[in-house]
Amino acid sequence: MPTPPGSSLPVLFLADLGLERTEFADRGAIALAIIAWGLALFALIRLFSVGLATRTVTAPLDEAISEIRALTRAFPLQLCKGIAQLGLGAGLVLLLIMLTKRPREEAPLPDGWLRIRPPEECSAIALQDDLVWVGGRDGLTVLDRHSGGRLNVEISGQRIRGVKDILVEGPQVWIAHYRGVTLYQRGQPRRDYNSLNGLPPGPALSLCRDREGRLWIGTQEGAAVMEGDTVRLFTPADGLASPEVDVLFQDSSGALWFGSASPRRGGLSRLLNTKWTTYSLADGLAHDSITSIAQTTDGILWVGTGFGHVGGASRFDGTAWSSIGKSDGLAGAKVRSVFQDRDGRMWLGSEYDGITVLEGGRKTILTPDHGLVGWEVKEMVQDKDGVLWLATEDGVSRIVDPAPALKDLDVNNSQ
Repeated sequence: MPTPPGSSLPVLFLADLGLERTEFADRGAIALAIIAWGLALFALIRLFSVGLATRTVTAPLDEAISEIRALTRAFPLQLCKGIAQLGLGAGLVLLLIMLTKRPREEAPLPDGWLRIRPPEECSAIALQDDLVWVGGRDGLTVLDRHSGGRLNVEISGQRIRGVKDILVEGPQVWIAHYRGVTLYQRGQPRRDYNSLNGLPPGPALSLCRDREGRLWIGTQEGAAVMEGDTVRLFTPADGLASPEVDVLFQDSSGALWFGSASPRRGGLSRLLNTKWTTYSLADGLAHDSITSIAQTTDGILWVGTGFGHVGGASRFDGTAWSSIGKSDGLAGAKVRSVFQDRDGRMWLGSEYDGITVLEGGRKTILTPDHGLVGWEVKEMVQDKDGVLWLATEDGVSRIVDPAPALKDLDVNNSQ
Protein backbone atom coordinates (compact mmCIF):
# COMPACT_ATOMS: atom_id res chain seq x y z
CA MET A 1 0.00 0.00 0.00
CA PRO A 2 1.49 3.42 -0.90
CA THR A 3 2.54 5.75 1.87
CA PRO A 4 0.08 8.67 2.29
CA PRO A 5 1.56 12.08 1.46
CA GLY A 6 3.42 13.69 4.33
CA SER A 7 3.56 10.50 6.40
CA SER A 8 6.82 8.71 7.18
CA LEU A 9 6.98 4.95 7.63
CA PRO A 10 7.83 5.19 11.37
CA VAL A 11 4.80 7.43 11.93
CA LEU A 12 2.57 5.01 10.05
CA PHE A 13 4.02 2.15 12.10
CA LEU A 14 2.94 3.99 15.24
CA ALA A 15 -0.49 4.47 13.70
CA ASP A 16 -0.76 0.74 13.00
CA LEU A 17 -0.01 0.13 16.68
CA GLY A 18 -2.91 2.39 17.55
CA LEU A 19 -0.70 5.15 18.93
CA GLU A 20 -2.37 7.74 16.74
CA ARG A 21 -5.39 7.31 18.99
CA THR A 22 -3.57 8.16 22.18
CA GLU A 23 -4.01 11.70 23.46
CA PHE A 24 -0.42 12.70 24.18
CA ALA A 25 0.16 16.42 23.86
CA ASP A 26 2.91 15.76 21.29
CA ARG A 27 4.61 12.86 19.57
CA GLY A 28 7.75 13.43 21.60
CA ALA A 29 6.01 11.61 24.44
CA ILE A 30 5.42 8.65 22.12
CA ALA A 31 9.11 8.61 21.20
CA LEU A 32 10.11 8.61 24.86
CA ALA A 33 7.69 5.78 25.58
CA ILE A 34 9.22 3.72 22.78
CA ILE A 35 12.71 4.38 24.18
CA ALA A 36 11.57 3.08 27.55
CA TRP A 37 10.15 -0.09 26.00
CA GLY A 38 13.36 -0.58 24.02
CA LEU A 39 15.48 -0.31 27.14
CA ALA A 40 13.23 -2.77 28.94
CA LEU A 41 13.48 -5.22 26.06
CA PHE A 42 17.27 -4.84 26.03
CA ALA A 43 17.42 -5.62 29.72
CA LEU A 44 15.28 -8.72 29.23
CA ILE A 45 17.43 -9.99 26.34
CA ARG A 46 20.58 -9.30 28.34
CA LEU A 47 19.21 -11.26 31.27
CA PHE A 48 18.57 -14.44 29.29
CA SER A 49 21.43 -14.21 26.80
CA VAL A 50 23.98 -14.48 29.60
CA GLY A 51 22.49 -17.77 30.73
CA LEU A 52 22.16 -19.15 27.22
CA ALA A 53 25.74 -18.26 26.36
CA THR A 54 27.10 -20.40 29.22
CA ARG A 55 25.15 -23.46 28.16
CA THR A 56 26.95 -26.22 26.15
CA VAL A 57 24.59 -28.27 24.05
CA THR A 58 26.93 -31.26 23.72
CA ALA A 59 27.92 -31.39 27.38
CA PRO A 60 27.31 -34.62 29.26
CA LEU A 61 24.24 -34.82 31.41
CA ASP A 62 26.08 -34.28 34.68
CA GLU A 63 27.89 -31.23 33.32
CA ALA A 64 24.61 -29.82 32.04
CA ILE A 65 23.05 -30.31 35.49
CA SER A 66 26.02 -28.54 37.08
CA GLU A 67 25.68 -25.66 34.64
CA ILE A 68 21.98 -25.37 35.38
CA ARG A 69 22.71 -25.26 39.12
CA ALA A 70 25.37 -22.60 38.58
CA LEU A 71 23.00 -20.60 36.41
CA THR A 72 20.31 -20.89 39.08
CA ARG A 73 22.72 -19.53 41.71
CA ALA A 74 23.74 -16.70 39.37
CA PHE A 75 20.18 -15.88 38.38
CA PRO A 76 19.55 -13.38 41.20
CA LEU A 77 22.69 -11.50 40.18
CA GLN A 78 21.62 -11.39 36.55
CA LEU A 79 18.14 -10.35 37.61
CA CYS A 80 19.58 -7.49 39.63
CA LYS A 81 21.62 -6.40 36.63
CA GLY A 82 18.53 -6.46 34.45
CA ILE A 83 16.52 -4.45 36.97
CA ALA A 84 19.38 -1.96 37.26
CA GLN A 85 19.50 -1.50 33.51
CA LEU A 86 15.75 -1.07 33.37
CA GLY A 87 15.86 1.46 36.20
CA LEU A 88 18.63 3.36 34.46
CA GLY A 89 16.59 3.51 31.26
CA ALA A 90 13.46 4.67 33.09
CA GLY A 91 15.47 7.30 34.93
CA LEU A 92 16.90 8.58 31.67
CA VAL A 93 13.41 8.91 30.21
CA LEU A 94 12.15 10.78 33.28
CA LEU A 95 15.17 13.07 33.14
CA LEU A 96 14.52 13.85 29.48
CA ILE A 97 10.89 14.63 30.26
CA MET A 98 11.89 16.95 33.09
CA LEU A 99 14.47 18.73 30.93
CA THR A 100 12.12 19.20 27.98
CA LYS A 101 9.01 20.13 29.98
CA ARG A 102 8.56 23.87 29.94
CA PRO A 103 6.99 25.66 32.89
CA ARG A 104 3.48 26.82 32.13
CA GLU A 105 3.54 30.55 31.47
CA GLU A 106 0.09 31.57 30.35
CA ALA A 107 -0.87 34.78 28.63
CA PRO A 108 -3.30 37.21 30.24
CA LEU A 109 -6.93 36.44 29.45
CA PRO A 110 -9.06 38.83 27.38
CA ASP A 111 -12.24 40.05 29.05
CA GLY A 112 -14.89 37.34 29.10
CA TRP A 113 -12.43 34.48 28.55
CA LEU A 114 -11.91 31.63 30.99
CA ARG A 115 -9.50 28.69 31.17
CA ILE A 116 -11.01 25.63 32.80
CA ARG A 117 -8.79 22.85 34.23
CA PRO A 118 -9.47 20.13 35.15
CA PRO A 119 -10.43 18.44 32.94
CA GLU A 120 -7.29 18.44 30.83
CA GLU A 121 -7.45 16.24 27.71
CA CYS A 122 -10.91 16.85 26.18
CA SER A 123 -12.11 15.07 23.04
CA ALA A 124 -15.87 15.70 23.26
CA ILE A 125 -18.16 18.44 24.53
CA ALA A 126 -21.96 18.79 24.51
CA LEU A 127 -24.64 21.03 26.05
CA GLN A 128 -27.62 19.94 28.14
CA ASP A 129 -29.70 22.86 29.47
CA ASP A 130 -27.42 24.54 32.03
CA LEU A 131 -24.87 21.71 31.98
CA VAL A 132 -21.77 21.33 29.82
CA TRP A 133 -20.65 17.72 29.41
CA VAL A 134 -16.95 17.23 28.68
CA GLY A 135 -15.30 13.90 27.95
CA GLY A 136 -11.78 12.72 27.27
CA ARG A 137 -9.02 10.33 28.21
CA ASP A 138 -9.73 10.43 31.95
CA GLY A 139 -13.52 10.24 31.79
CA LEU A 140 -16.38 12.70 32.19
CA THR A 141 -16.63 16.17 33.70
CA VAL A 142 -19.80 18.23 34.04
CA LEU A 143 -19.51 22.03 34.13
CA ASP A 144 -21.95 24.76 35.07
CA ARG A 145 -22.87 26.66 31.90
CA HIS A 146 -23.06 30.01 33.68
CA SER A 147 -19.82 29.94 35.64
CA GLY A 148 -17.69 27.17 34.17
CA GLY A 149 -17.39 25.57 37.61
CA ARG A 150 -17.31 21.80 38.04
CA LEU A 151 -20.48 20.04 39.19
CA ASN A 152 -20.76 16.79 41.07
CA VAL A 153 -22.73 14.46 38.79
CA GLU A 154 -22.30 10.82 39.73
CA ILE A 155 -22.72 8.05 37.19
CA SER A 156 -23.02 4.70 38.95
CA GLY A 157 -21.19 1.59 37.84
CA GLN A 158 -17.79 1.16 36.26
CA ARG A 159 -15.92 4.38 35.63
CA ILE A 160 -16.11 5.67 32.08
CA ARG A 161 -12.78 6.45 30.42
CA GLY A 162 -11.54 7.26 26.93
CA VAL A 163 -14.60 9.30 25.95
CA LYS A 164 -14.70 10.01 22.20
CA ASP A 165 -18.16 11.50 21.65
CA ILE A 166 -21.21 12.75 23.58
CA LEU A 167 -24.78 12.97 22.24
CA VAL A 168 -27.40 14.83 24.28
CA GLU A 169 -31.10 14.14 23.61
CA GLY A 170 -33.30 15.96 26.12
CA PRO A 171 -32.76 14.31 29.50
CA GLN A 172 -30.65 11.52 27.99
CA VAL A 173 -26.89 11.59 27.51
CA TRP A 174 -25.23 9.03 25.23
CA ILE A 175 -21.51 8.55 25.79
CA ALA A 176 -19.14 6.79 23.36
CA HIS A 177 -16.05 5.51 25.14
CA TYR A 178 -13.39 2.81 25.02
CA ARG A 179 -15.69 0.09 26.37
CA GLY A 180 -18.68 0.84 24.15
CA VAL A 181 -21.66 3.17 24.69
CA THR A 182 -23.33 4.26 27.93
CA LEU A 183 -26.79 5.82 28.20
CA TYR A 184 -27.18 8.09 31.22
CA GLN A 185 -30.30 9.78 32.53
CA ARG A 186 -30.37 11.40 35.95
CA GLY A 187 -32.44 9.39 38.37
CA GLN A 188 -32.38 6.31 36.12
CA PRO A 189 -30.03 3.30 36.09
CA ARG A 190 -27.33 3.63 33.44
CA ARG A 191 -27.42 1.30 30.45
CA ASP A 192 -24.28 -0.01 28.80
CA TYR A 193 -24.11 -1.19 25.19
CA ASN A 194 -21.19 -3.30 24.04
CA SER A 195 -20.43 -6.61 22.37
CA LEU A 196 -23.02 -8.28 24.62
CA ASN A 197 -25.68 -6.17 22.90
CA GLY A 198 -24.48 -6.83 19.37
CA LEU A 199 -21.92 -4.05 18.97
CA PRO A 200 -18.44 -4.95 17.71
CA PRO A 201 -15.91 -5.43 20.51
CA GLY A 202 -13.70 -2.47 21.34
CA PRO A 203 -14.29 1.27 21.67
CA ALA A 204 -17.14 3.35 20.33
CA LEU A 205 -15.78 6.34 18.40
CA SER A 206 -18.73 8.48 17.32
CA LEU A 207 -22.51 8.92 17.68
CA CYS A 208 -25.33 10.27 15.51
CA ARG A 209 -29.14 10.11 15.66
CA ASP A 210 -30.66 10.25 12.18
CA ARG A 211 -34.02 11.66 11.10
CA GLU A 212 -35.65 8.25 11.26
CA GLY A 213 -34.72 7.94 14.92
CA ARG A 214 -31.95 5.37 14.44
CA LEU A 215 -28.82 5.64 16.55
CA TRP A 216 -25.58 5.28 14.59
CA ILE A 217 -22.41 4.26 16.41
CA GLY A 218 -18.99 4.50 14.81
CA THR A 219 -16.61 1.69 15.74
CA GLN A 220 -13.27 0.31 14.59
CA GLU A 221 -15.06 -2.39 12.61
CA GLY A 222 -17.75 -0.34 10.91
CA ALA A 223 -20.87 1.75 11.52
CA ALA A 224 -23.43 0.08 13.76
CA VAL A 225 -27.03 1.23 13.63
CA MET A 226 -29.47 0.51 16.47
CA GLU A 227 -33.19 0.24 15.96
CA GLY A 228 -34.75 -0.88 19.21
CA ASP A 229 -32.89 -4.01 20.25
CA THR A 230 -31.67 -4.73 16.72
CA VAL A 231 -28.12 -3.88 15.70
CA ARG A 232 -26.84 -3.92 12.12
CA LEU A 233 -23.21 -3.35 11.17
CA PHE A 234 -22.17 -1.62 7.94
CA THR A 235 -18.64 -2.36 6.72
CA PRO A 236 -16.53 -1.67 3.62
CA ALA A 237 -18.34 -4.58 2.00
CA ASP A 238 -21.50 -2.42 2.16
CA GLY A 239 -19.84 0.74 0.86
CA LEU A 240 -17.82 2.31 3.69
CA ALA A 241 -14.48 3.76 2.68
CA SER A 242 -12.87 2.38 5.84
CA PRO A 243 -13.96 0.11 8.71
CA GLU A 244 -12.98 2.75 11.29
CA VAL A 245 -15.72 5.36 11.69
CA ASP A 246 -14.40 8.28 13.74
CA VAL A 247 -16.92 10.86 12.51
CA LEU A 248 -20.67 10.62 11.89
CA PHE A 249 -22.82 13.43 10.49
CA GLN A 250 -26.21 13.89 8.81
CA ASP A 251 -26.55 16.87 6.50
CA SER A 252 -29.61 18.96 5.63
CA SER A 253 -30.49 16.69 2.69
CA GLY A 254 -30.67 13.66 4.96
CA ALA A 255 -27.43 12.14 3.69
CA LEU A 256 -25.29 10.40 6.29
CA TRP A 257 -21.54 10.96 6.23
CA PHE A 258 -18.94 8.58 7.65
CA GLY A 259 -15.34 9.69 8.15
CA SER A 260 -12.27 7.70 9.12
CA ALA A 261 -9.24 9.35 10.73
CA SER A 262 -6.97 6.40 9.97
CA PRO A 263 -3.83 7.64 8.17
CA ARG A 264 -3.59 4.44 6.12
CA ARG A 265 -7.21 3.43 5.58
CA GLY A 266 -8.99 6.75 5.89
CA GLY A 267 -11.66 8.14 3.64
CA LEU A 268 -15.10 9.65 3.50
CA SER A 269 -18.38 7.91 2.66
CA ARG A 270 -21.89 9.22 2.01
CA LEU A 271 -25.08 7.23 2.32
CA LEU A 272 -28.11 8.83 0.66
CA ASN A 273 -31.20 6.64 0.69
CA THR A 274 -29.53 3.33 -0.18
CA LYS A 275 -26.72 4.64 -2.40
CA TRP A 276 -23.15 4.72 -1.13
CA THR A 277 -20.52 7.14 -2.46
CA THR A 278 -16.90 7.35 -1.33
CA TYR A 279 -14.53 10.31 -1.57
CA SER A 280 -10.76 10.47 -1.25
CA LEU A 281 -7.71 12.53 -2.12
CA ALA A 282 -8.30 11.68 -5.76
CA ASP A 283 -11.74 13.35 -5.62
CA GLY A 284 -10.41 16.62 -4.20
CA LEU A 285 -10.17 16.04 -0.45
CA ALA A 286 -7.17 17.71 1.19
CA HIS A 287 -6.30 14.39 2.87
CA ASP A 288 -7.88 10.96 3.35
CA SER A 289 -7.73 11.15 7.15
CA ILE A 290 -11.08 12.66 8.23
CA THR A 291 -11.30 14.40 11.61
CA SER A 292 -14.55 16.40 11.62
CA ILE A 293 -17.61 17.37 9.57
CA ALA A 294 -19.97 20.36 9.75
CA GLN A 295 -22.46 22.11 7.48
CA THR A 296 -22.79 25.87 7.26
CA THR A 297 -25.99 27.84 6.92
CA ASP A 298 -25.43 28.21 3.17
CA GLY A 299 -25.44 24.41 2.77
CA ILE A 300 -21.69 23.95 2.23
CA LEU A 301 -20.25 20.85 3.85
CA TRP A 302 -16.92 21.44 5.61
CA VAL A 303 -14.62 18.51 6.33
CA GLY A 304 -11.54 18.68 8.54
CA THR A 305 -8.70 16.47 7.28
CA GLY A 306 -5.05 15.74 7.83
CA PHE A 307 -2.36 13.68 9.46
CA GLY A 308 0.99 14.96 10.67
CA HIS A 309 1.86 18.05 8.65
CA VAL A 310 -0.35 17.47 5.62
CA GLY A 311 -4.06 18.23 5.27
CA GLY A 312 -6.52 21.10 5.34
CA ALA A 313 -10.21 21.97 5.29
CA SER A 314 -12.23 20.63 2.36
CA ARG A 315 -15.56 22.07 1.19
CA PHE A 316 -18.29 20.32 -0.79
CA ASP A 317 -21.03 22.30 -2.54
CA GLY A 318 -22.95 19.22 -3.59
CA THR A 319 -21.04 18.84 -6.83
CA ALA A 320 -17.33 19.47 -6.39
CA TRP A 321 -14.68 19.71 -3.69
CA SER A 322 -12.32 22.59 -2.92
CA SER A 323 -9.77 22.90 -0.13
CA ILE A 324 -7.76 25.42 1.88
CA GLY A 325 -4.65 24.74 3.90
CA LYS A 326 -1.74 26.28 5.75
CA SER A 327 -0.49 27.99 2.60
CA ASP A 328 -3.86 29.78 2.43
CA GLY A 329 -3.48 31.21 5.93
CA LEU A 330 -4.69 28.44 8.23
CA ALA A 331 -2.93 28.01 11.57
CA GLY A 332 -1.71 24.51 10.75
CA ALA A 333 -1.83 21.86 8.08
CA LYS A 334 -4.05 19.36 9.87
CA VAL A 335 -7.57 20.61 10.59
CA ARG A 336 -8.80 18.92 13.76
CA SER A 337 -12.25 20.56 14.07
CA VAL A 338 -14.69 22.66 12.04
CA PHE A 339 -17.44 24.85 13.49
CA GLN A 340 -19.64 27.77 12.46
CA ASP A 341 -20.86 30.12 15.18
CA ARG A 342 -24.18 31.96 15.16
CA ASP A 343 -22.51 35.10 13.75
CA GLY A 344 -21.32 33.17 10.70
CA ARG A 345 -17.66 32.87 11.64
CA MET A 346 -15.90 29.64 10.71
CA TRP A 347 -13.58 28.17 13.33
CA LEU A 348 -10.96 25.73 12.04
CA GLY A 349 -8.97 24.08 14.81
CA SER A 350 -5.51 22.72 14.06
CA GLU A 351 -3.70 19.91 15.85
CA TYR A 352 -0.62 21.81 17.00
CA ASP A 353 -1.01 25.48 16.10
CA GLY A 354 -4.21 26.91 17.59
CA ILE A 355 -7.37 27.80 15.73
CA THR A 356 -8.14 29.91 12.65
CA VAL A 357 -11.22 32.15 12.60
CA LEU A 358 -12.59 32.99 9.14
CA GLU A 359 -14.77 36.10 9.01
CA GLY A 360 -15.53 38.29 6.02
CA GLY A 361 -12.43 37.28 4.12
CA ARG A 362 -10.17 37.75 7.17
CA LYS A 363 -8.22 34.95 8.80
CA THR A 364 -7.31 35.39 12.46
CA ILE A 365 -5.26 32.84 14.37
CA LEU A 366 -5.81 32.30 18.09
CA THR A 367 -3.35 30.34 20.26
CA PRO A 368 -2.52 29.99 23.97
CA ASP A 369 -0.47 33.16 23.49
CA HIS A 370 -3.79 34.96 23.03
CA GLY A 371 -5.65 33.23 25.88
CA LEU A 372 -6.69 29.80 24.57
CA VAL A 373 -6.30 27.01 27.09
CA GLY A 374 -4.66 24.62 24.59
CA TRP A 375 -3.15 24.39 21.12
CA GLU A 376 -5.46 21.71 19.72
CA VAL A 377 -9.18 22.54 19.60
CA LYS A 378 -10.90 19.17 19.18
CA GLU A 379 -14.54 20.23 19.36
CA MET A 380 -16.63 23.38 19.83
CA VAL A 381 -20.18 24.21 20.90
CA GLN A 382 -22.07 27.46 21.44
CA ASP A 383 -24.75 27.77 24.12
CA LYS A 384 -28.05 29.63 23.95
CA ASP A 385 -26.43 32.80 25.33
CA GLY A 386 -23.84 32.77 22.55
CA VAL A 387 -20.99 31.63 24.81
CA LEU A 388 -18.40 29.51 23.00
CA TRP A 389 -16.94 26.38 24.60
CA LEU A 390 -13.75 24.94 23.13
CA ALA A 391 -12.54 21.47 24.13
CA THR A 392 -8.76 21.13 23.79
CA GLU A 393 -5.93 18.78 24.69
CA ASP A 394 -5.26 20.86 27.82
CA GLY A 395 -8.64 21.93 29.16
CA VAL A 396 -11.69 23.94 28.12
CA SER A 397 -11.84 27.55 26.97
CA ARG A 398 -15.01 29.53 27.69
CA ILE A 399 -15.41 32.66 25.56
CA VAL A 400 -18.34 34.98 26.22
CA ASP A 401 -17.71 37.13 23.13
CA PRO A 402 -14.73 36.65 20.81
CA ALA A 403 -15.35 39.84 18.80
CA PRO A 404 -13.22 42.27 20.91
CA ALA A 405 -10.19 39.95 20.94
CA LEU A 406 -10.50 39.26 17.23
CA LYS A 407 -10.77 42.99 16.50
CA ASP A 408 -7.68 43.75 18.59
CA LEU A 409 -5.70 41.09 16.75
CA ASP A 410 -6.79 42.45 13.37
CA VAL A 411 -5.71 45.96 14.40
CA ASN A 412 -2.32 44.74 15.67
CA ASN A 413 -1.70 42.65 12.58
CA SER A 414 -2.48 45.56 10.27
CA GLN A 415 0.03 47.87 11.97
